[in-house]
Amino acid sequence: MTPEQFVHAIREQVERSAVETTEANLRKPPGRHPVPELLALSQWFRNLPENDRRMVLEAVSCSAKAAVFGFFCVLDGVRVVEDGEDKGEFELLFRKGEVATRLNDPEGELLHDLYNTA
Repeated sequence: MTPEQFVHAIREQVERSAVETTEANLRKPPGRHPVPELLALSQWFRNLPENDRRMVLEAVSCSAKAAVFGFFCVLDGVRVVEDGEDKGEFELLFRKGEVATRLNDPEGELLHDLYNTA
């Protein structure tokens, strides 16, 4: 897997899935006894005019994109998750059989840049 393939997979399996699941949950909460907060949110959402519902879903999409972008920034080491001066480094490896590929190689293109250009 290349860094580009990884970014594409995360976009499909994390970002898009989160948006689609959130929309489905807003339209019809899953399960026999959905949590009251989700029921209230769903009722509010379904009572909105159609244009407002589209805007809510656009905000959900923007939020998912911002979260994925931020996570890539953390993996790239441009956004820190530790306090203090002595910070560690993430090394993201994809292993398939005997082959290991570093997906966030500091000498390669940064994941968050790949995400923005995809």
